[in-house]
Amino acid sequence: NYRSHPFLVREVNHLFSSRSKPFFFDEKNLDYRPVLAAKKEGEVDLIQGGESLAGMVYCTLVPEPKDKKGRWTSGKAAIEFRRFIVAELVRLLDPEDQVLLQTTDQQPSQRPLAPHDIAILVRSNRQAEEYRQALAEASIPAVVGSRQSVFQTIECREMLLLLQAIAAPVDTGRLKTAMTISWFGFTGNRLHELWQDEDLLSHYHSRFLEYNQRWQEQGFLPMMSKFLVEEEVLPTLASGQMAERAIANIQHLLELIQEQENAENLGIGQILQWLGKMMQTDQTAENAELLLESDEEAVHIVTMHSAKGLEYPVVFCPYLWYSSKRIKGEKYQITCHDEAHEVVVDLGSDLFEARRDMAVAEEMAEDLRLLYVALTRAKIRCYISWADVKPIASVGDSFQSALGYLLFKDGTLDYQAQQERFLELAQEKSTQHLTVSLDEPPVSYKRIVQEQELHPLQAASRSLHTDWQMSSFSAMASLSEYDHEEKAAAPIDVGESSAGATKTVPVTGLPAGPNFGNVIHDLLECLSFPAIASQEQEETLLELLSQKCTRYGVAAVPGDVKKLLNLVVKTPLAAGSFSLSMLADGKCLKEMGFYFHLSRLDTDRINTILADEPTVTPLSHKVMRGYLTGFVDLICEYQGKYYILDYKTNLLGESMNDYGPDNLVAAMQSHNYGLQYWIYTLILHRHLQNLKPEYRYEDHFGGVMYLFVRGMSPDIPGSGVYSVLPDYTRLRELDLAIGGAEDE
Repeated sequence: NYRSHPFLVREVNHLFSSRSKPFFFDEKNLDYRPVLAAKKEGEVDLIQGGESLAGMVYCTLVPEPKDKKGRWTSGKAAIEFRRFIVAELVRLLDPEDQVLLQTTDQQPSQRPLAPHDIAILVRSNRQAEEYRQALAEASIPAVVGSRQSVFQTIECREMLLLLQAIAAPVDTGRLKTAMTISWFGFTGNRLHELWQDEDLLSHYHSRFLEYNQRWQEQGFLPMMSKFLVEEEVLPTLASGQMAERAIANIQHLLELIQEQENAENLGIGQILQWLGKMMQTDQTAENAELLLESDEEAVHIVTMHSAKGLEYPVVFCPYLWYSSKRIKGEKYQITCHDEAHEVVVDLGSDLFEARRDMAVAEEMAEDLRLLYVALTRAKIRCYISWADVKPIASVGDSFQSALGYLLFKDGTLDYQAQQERFLELAQEKSTQHLTVSLDEPPVSYKRIVQEQELHPLQAASRSLHTDWQMSSFSAMASLSEYDHEEKAAAPIDVGESSAGATKTVPVTGLPAGPNFGNVIHDLLECLSFPAIASQEQEETLLELLSQKCTRYGVAAVPGDVKKLLNLVVKTPLAAGSFSLSMLADGKCLKEMGFYFHLSRLDTDRINTILADEPTVTPLSHKVMRGYLTGFVDLICEYQGKYYILDYKTNLLGESMNDYGPDNLVAAMQSHNYGLQYWIYTLILHRHLQNLKPEYRYEDHFGGVMYLFVRGMSPDIPGSGVYSVLPDYTRLRELDLAIGGAEDE
């Protein structure tokens, strides 16, 4: 053994040699083989007052005063050991009576024992949390090494409550619920005052509405970054006992939600659904495991199952006395291994009792191996807790535990006989016996912080500027050298004979703004076009509509929205052309996500290629490399041709004239939708080239259509639709400008 102090190696040998074949390998007749210590006593040591400390420390609990036989329940024993271990940690770390850690790995050195030199090995995540709380109360820094998911934490539950309130800022109930979470730090009295003050409550309504708008316009992470600063969340949490854990969980959740939003282009409602689903699942994804807050100066709390391969100078094992009697009491199903090492599940055969005995033996063998792993994590000093615990419910007798099996060959002993056994073990200087009393006073760790003068680092000479980035059309559109306000052209006089020349749009009074656009987009994504036209899904539509309006904070008349959707899917997209209702579900790809590689995108070159396009606004100078990401509302195939469709809810007016051709061109230009459709066309063109060997642009690409839904009417084919077939020669030039290869 190259890890541990000779004292510790000697006592582990002594303990496991007390039984023949301690690991229950009966068929191979394996005995425990004593291990030799590679280190000498002076090479690694703990020294206090000039004396080396014992390697193995047996900590035994005094008899339970309220029990006639002095036996403990498992819960009470665990509490007493936790109190003792916290006090012992404070003693070990006392700066006025220092325990020195001595090593000679490279050269002889001594330093005070520090929190990060110590580990507490527990059996479950629940026990780990109990120890972390106890250490926090004593001001001892601690971190938990756990496979628990961050989605199972209180911070995640509070995150969901907050996001639900931001998603529906006009919902007073959700707002009040969100204000009760720890992030705000409000007391009950303060909350009562806020809720009784209409002006203050209205103020919070306004703030949550601003967060909602920021979320929709800029995304989840920019919104949350502003929220954390504006509401002073981190300073509020920093005053708590386990602030570092809470802040680490929040930052971890922000990262995971942001990744999911980017990967799936999720809207507000979809993020809430995803987060709720992750909270309900029992499986823990690797990137969702709890992160360590900071392990630089902290006691490590680790489960025994995950401790294999780890090592620490000092280790506490507070639960080795525990045993389970679940299998012994099982009456209906037993799982064990047969002579051929195959798994057997017995549901009540004639061999049920024999197999139950086999399962009990297998459980003991596993507990013995786990015990060995726990004891051999220590490099210098290991604390073993022992309590005379009586069987109750699913907890077994401590004498039936792996530790009891090794310590007491004769089975159950009274308290005096137990003490004689530990005094016998402690005769060697390598072993110590401590009695855990019931009057441990509350303790607190006083950490000495050495002040150091701070100096700025030298600035690096290397430039961090790069052209490589992940971008989107919205980011590109922000480079447009144009005033983005709607600039619709003057109404066009189309004459008396033109149908709809003086008519208002079919549905008036619909809400304006991006939230209403989100509602329409979501409904057209979720619902089948033919079903909307035939009104087969009317109940589903109304239910979805109610959900979407609540989610996005939109007040709309359900009948008006239903009528609008019906008109949109029934309107022919051009004279003699098809309508959405004529598209089979299998011919539609809704919300197609893409990652488009940019070898080198120079906006000046794009401006030159698209200079005379009426719907394209020039971009300011920028060179980009990397990827362009985004989503296309609809890709569809009709009669062998592929089309790109995009829905727009822009309010250009309440007259059909407001959605005439020139007005649509102006609306397209004001948001640079022209640049968008050229990029979308190139993306679909490249995709079809890779997907269909027989594909040719001239034969298979049908065009691009932007549907300004407020101006669509089945009576006027093509109404409210901006339709275009991009020129193939120019498309190739654009492809080359972005770094594509020229077609053969």
